[in-house]
Amino acid sequence: VDKRLENLEKRLARVNEMITDLENLLPTVKKPSNTITYTIKKNS
Repeated sequence: VDKRLENLEKRLARVNEMITDLENLLPTVKKPSNTITYTIKKNS
């Protein structure tokens, strides 16, 4: 049972790392599009 728990914890840690990586990538993707729409609204 302990080994299974350890494996689950390792998998969870990996998933959490992937999620944090994605969250780090998302803001950089979202920000430019927001600024573009903002400037378009300002100009119109």
